[in-house]
Amino acid sequence: MTSTRWTPRRVGLVDSIQMATAISAYTHGRTANRKQQPRAPYYLCFLSASLVFLTQVGCAGITEAHNVALTSINSKPPAAATFSRKSVQSSTACGPPHYCARTDLDFQPYPNPIPCPSASGCAGAGGLTGTNFTFTPADFNTPVTRITDSRSGRNRHDAFFVNCGGSAETNFMNLKDDRFYLCSAGAEVLVWQWNSSTRRATYSYALTTALSSPFWSFVQPYVLYDLEINGSGNMAIYSHDFASPAKPANSQLVNLASCVPGLSGITNGYVDDVTVSGDDQTFAALLSTTPGQGSSGAVYVVVWNRSKGCRVWNTRTGVVAGNYGGAPTGTVSTSDKFALHNVRLSKGGVWVRVGPQSCIGSCDANANYLWNITALTVTLARDASSCGHTANGYGSLVNQCGLGGHAQNLFIRPAANPANAISLPSAFPAGESSWDTHSSWNNDNVADTAPFLVSQDPNQFDPVNAWDNEILGVATDGSGLVYRFAHTYATGKGGASYFNAQHAIGNVSADGKWYVWSTDWNGMLGNTNNSSAACTLGADCRADVFLIQLQ
Repeated sequence: MTSTRWTPRRVGLVDSIQMATAISAYTHGRTANRKQQPRAPYYLCFLSASLVFLTQVGCAGITEAHNVALTSINSKPPAAATFSRKSVQSSTACGPPHYCARTDLDFQPYPNPIPCPSASGCAGAGGLTGTNFTFTPADFNTPVTRITDSRSGRNRHDAFFVNCGGSAETNFMNLKDDRFYLCSAGAEVLVWQWNSSTRRATYSYALTTALSSPFWSFVQPYVLYDLEINGSGNMAIYSHDFASPAKPANSQLVNLASCVPGLSGITNGYVDDVTVSGDDQTFAALLSTTPGQGSSGAVYVVVWNRSKGCRVWNTRTGVVAGNYGGAPTGTVSTSDKFALHNVRLSKGGVWVRVGPQSCIGSCDANANYLWNITALTVTLARDASSCGHTANGYGSLVNQCGLGGHAQNLFIRPAANPANAISLPSAFPAGESSWDTHSSWNNDNVADTAPFLVSQDPNQFDPVNAWDNEILGVATDGSGLVYRFAHTYATGKGGASYFNAQHAIGNVSADGKWYVWSTDWNGMLGNTNNSSAACTLGADCRADVFLIQLQ
């Protein structure tokens, strides 16, 4: 028997019912003057609040999807129908952009006891060893792989992070998912090989010349970009091809002193992480003539494009310079002046999000300044929902901000009109804790509909509500879903030198399949002396990097 195959599309519930009703009426009309034949019912398969599709063959294969049979023009879904949010994905395909992870709002405590992240056990309160140990905590039943331990790395073994500074907005894994980098507590950039089949990581190379966290290309499978001091003593963007993991091919892309002559010969100025567009053509960075984030010389927003050249906004003077494919130069549209906190390029390469550290005269130090690179237009994102840490997509930004009666609200807004923010979750936990998040959106698509990942910044170790100290995937496609993948097991007591672990900062791979984060795992990773098992939280407990597959 053959059946009509319907292509799913995202529509509203009312639209879906109208569509089914129209088809039912059309079919009824065609058979009115002939002998009536039995007709299969039409089914509405609800994958989420906004992902519904129509079929004649039912909803088989859709895990926990609910269907409503429509057999006549007057058919309606049951008035009391409820739709489970436990799963929203086909049983044969769990993975990006739609996951099979839990989306319920039930409180989930830690397992008792807290799972030990070491095959050797955690006697004495800490597991010093455990590289490549995979275990499955009973809270979310997500397999977790410990990547680092007290023997990992090169010179420093006491802590490992996903980012050398404290950001979730760099791209930690390469295009083929078989290379990634981590940072040691000594700010060393360490490149690893990753076998996703065996879930084994192998350290292969130390990128000792990097000034800050690198960024893997979204296009070239083994290319990693970073900022370095070149042979002339100038800051430059470099490319490293890790096709040969232990011996990369290195080359300079651009000497940034050619963009900002005032940076020539300055080797101790502050630099932020380089960020790269999705097409591998455009790069952005914060450069400074003085040491320290937000210092007096941290006023250069530098953009470089492979074909257009350099574009520089001096946030002290407000002047934009550089022959960027004929783009206009002059003074930006805002009169605000400030020293810089960070600079992040959109994945589309069209605009830059500029974060101020302190004002030079008049500014809004809590706002995000969105600069259209090819123009002099700067738009401020500073409405009440713009608080918290932010991540860039192609044309939108996402962030977490306590607003609208919810301590855990999560938003998306277009860069062209940042005041037009949309609250994303369709439902919230019954109780809400107040926390911050660091968001990662490397996996975004050109439509800005891929989920972004957040790791909760713990105010306390023990969760008291759903979402507390969890790794979440926040849907941006209008479904309202929030996926729950794992607990971070971070205590929030990492100390100033372990900022990344204290705040459980993580990063999602560009394909949305992997997530890594840094944590002290409730002090169960051993002492920072790398020999004692026991440690004191907030004083001398190690921190390691852990990885999960997002499904």
